Order: sequence, then C-alpha cells, then structure tokens
Amino acid sequence: MRRFLLLGSGSILLIIGLITAESILLHPLPRSSQTPPSTETTNQEHQNRVQDIIAQMQFTAQESAEDTLLKQIATNDVPTNTLVLLAENDRSGLLSWIKSPDAHLYFSALKEALSASFSPELHDLRDDREELPKNRTREILSFRDPALSAEQITIILSGNTIYEFHISPGKEERISPLIEALTM
Repeated sequence: MRRFLLLGSGSILLIIGLITAESILLHPLPRSSQTPPSTETTNQEHQNRVQDIIAQMQFTAQESAEDTLLKQIATNDVPTNTLVLLAENDRSGLLSWIKSPDAHLYFSALKEALSASFSPELHDLRDDREELPKNRTREILSFRDPALSAEQITIILSGNTIYEFHISPGKEERISPLIEALTM
C-alpha cells in the first residue's frame, strides 16, 4: 500500500502556499521585454524530451493522477506532468515535473515547508547545490521519511524545471541514470 500522508490533510499545503505567496510577493521576478515563446509549445517540447529520455532509458511511462508535492504547490497556470515509471512491468517510481520561470521560488517554498514537516523517522537527507557545465546549477533535495511516503523522494531544481521523483525501494540504481539524463 502506497502512503502519501500530508500532515493533517492540509497543513503542508497551507505552509507551502503561504511560503510561496510570501516569496513571490517579496521577491518578484523582473519581466523580460521580449515576448516569450508560447508556454504551451515549450511545455509540449519539454514533455516530448522527457518522454524520449524515458524511452531511451528503457522505461515505460503511464500518466498518473497520484498526488505529488508539486501538484500541491503549482498554481493553476503551471501545468504539472506526472508519470509512473515501469521497468519490465514493475513500478520503479514516479516522476512529476513543472516548468516555470518561478521554479526557484517554488523549490525554496517546498524545501521550507518540508523541513518544517519532517518526522523523527527522516533519514538519508541530502540537500546539495551542484555546479554544472555552462554556468548552470542543479539543486537537489532527497530524503526518506516514512511519514510522508514509503518511497524515497528526490526533488531537483534544474533551470526553470523542478522534477520530483518517488523511487521505489530497491530501484535507486535503475532510476539514477534517468535522473542524471533529465537534470544535467
């Protein structure tokens, strides 16, 4: 049985919402004078890229309505994509992602809210910032907390995209190359 407990049914959502709103109000992003490409087009292109990488890594992906942390923080104008990842008809994990110019604000709010809601059973916590080629960075938050999920949760901010992975027990080595391919 998969458990995804969200402290008091709405507490974490409320905390995330308040922190996100505070971050956006206190640190608004400067608006570019150029007209950005259609959000719908760039989201579809990104979704196609993700699907291609998943196929190259020999996973089968199925759309999912499972609840994720990203679904809870994304505003209505930020689409959330969620896929169950199967290898040889066995669940390896779940992948959810959002793409937004405000991704770093969502990521910060999510980290703050999670740090306030971790249980005493938290373990394997990783909170890193990695320098990548071409002046890019990748922020990683990874943990196991049975009070939140039976699976390891890894959240990665890469550019304007946040990826949320739920990794089934024993499938870490299988998912790791996919994480690298998507977030590098």
